[in-house]
Amino acid sequence: ELKHHFEDEEKIIPPLKGINRDLDVLLQEMCSEHRELGRIFSSIGTGTDLAGYLDSAGKKLENHIRKEERQIFPMIQESCSEDTLDMVAKILTSD
Repeated sequence: ELKHHFEDEEKIIPPLKGINRDLDVLLQEMCSEHRELGRIFSSIGTGTDLAGYLDSAGKKLENHIRKEERQIFPMIQESCSEDTLDMVAKILTSD
C-alpha cells in the first residue's frame, strides 16, 4: 500500500516541475525519501533488532509525512494556479 501511495504522489511531479525552484528541490527530496523508505520497509526482518529497526523506520516515515504536510503541500498551494491545482487533484483522485 505504501509503495502504491508513493507512486500516486509522484504522478503529480510532471505538472509541477519548473513552477518554483524550491518546490522542485522538495519534490526531488520527496522522491529520494520514497526510495529510501521503500528500501527500509522491504528489508524489515533482516536484522537482529527488529524493534529498533521498526522504531527507526517509523520515525523516518513520520518525518517524511510531516515534511509533505508542512512544506511540500503548502508550497504547492502557494505556487500553483487554480488550473494546476485542479490538475493535481484529478491526478490524485484518479484510480
